[in-house]
Amino acid sequence: MKAFCPGHITGLFSIEDSKPTKEKKGSVGMGFCIQLGATAEATVSDGTGLSIFINNIEAEAPVTRRAIEIMVPHLDKAVEVKIEHEVPTGQGFGMSSAGTFASCLALAVELEIPDPKHAALRATHISEVEHRTGLGDAVAQSIGGFVHRI
Repeated sequence: MKAFCPGHITGLFSIEDSKPTKEKKGSVGMGFCIQLGATAEATVSDGTGLSIFINNIEAEAPVTRRAIEIMVPHLDKAVEVKIEHEVPTGQGFGMSSAGTFASCLALAVELEIPDPKHAALRATHISEVEHRTGLGDAVAQSIGGFVHRI
């Protein structure tokens, strides 16, 4: 299964770290999604283990790996995720979130998880909060367009 997530550029933000749960932590602010982003393909087979490739290179991808662990804590299959980024990482385009969200969405559909978009968003956001990166990107990317997060 393949899924796409747009990139996101944050214009203004404020970190919101005082909330009691990871789902509520993150940031408030404004930004917009762009047409370019990340496409992920998730395949499931017999066996165990999780392999992640970013632009055809095997990667540790800690944000994506953790999000998949959150979404499927007792994974009893072998999972391979291939992520293709259309813009550079580490440049403010929300690519860690885009790759993670697309991976989780593709995997959730592949595994027939109920409400796959919500499951993917929740896992991506929590992993981003835990890793202190992209604290509001996933929410904006799940909506698209110009987003004001309050």
